[in-house]
Amino acid sequence: VRATPPARSGYAHLLVLGGLAHACLRRTAYAALLAATARVDGEVAVLGSFRPLSPAESAVLAGAGVPGCATEVDVLDAGVRLAFGVDEPAQESGGPADHPHRAWSSRTYRPAGLPPVRVLAAPSSEPERRRAHTADTQRFWAEHVRLRAGDPVLMVTAPIYVPFQHCDALRTLAVPYRCGIETVGVDPAADVPVPVPEPTLTPGRYLQEVRSALRSMRALHAALTTD
Repeated sequence: VRATPPARSGYAHLLVLGGLAHACLRRTAYAALLAATARVDGEVAVLGSFRPLSPAESAVLAGAGVPGCATEVDVLDAGVRLAFGVDEPAQESGGPADHPHRAWSSRTYRPAGLPPVRVLAAPSSEPERRRAHTADTQRFWAEHVRLRAGDPVLMVTAPIYVPFQHCDALRTLAVPYRCGIETVGVDPAADVPVPVPEPTLTPGRYLQEVRSALRSMRALHAALTTD
């Protein structure tokens, strides 16, 4: 799986998907490069959750000199500050709850010469069963940003995740909102503000993502035939 550059010169919005700690830092850094070279008419939306970090992730952050992060969205926020050169959000809101799966937060930064950058963590659509997943956060963002039919949206993830996360985004965003979706993976040759190691992609990892892609395509097909 190889990284490819975006196909268009401009987009309505740029989405960055969260993940493990090292991926959060790499994806926000790559998004800053894309935002500086492609026109983004709306906003850069960085989508994460309140998933607690594992000890291994905390060790990676400590080695990279990124302290003070307890959750995935904390790392995304730190990555945005580093990559976009911002300190404090221009707007901040959220919904604390008695249950962590019902909580949400939104921080909007306004870097000079670039589109606004929003770091968003959404509540779960099934709070009694699980924390928010990517689809929850995408829907939550789409409702708040008032995504319109025909809007071209560029989404950033890791190259190996592109097939399954692209199909998920088609099902979650393109089908209900009639927007356009293009998904690209982070270029491993791109500079990042902090040195974080790339994980080893074993044959098992590739098989897992092939399986995820097939499952995602089946879910998309089911959504299209239902509609």
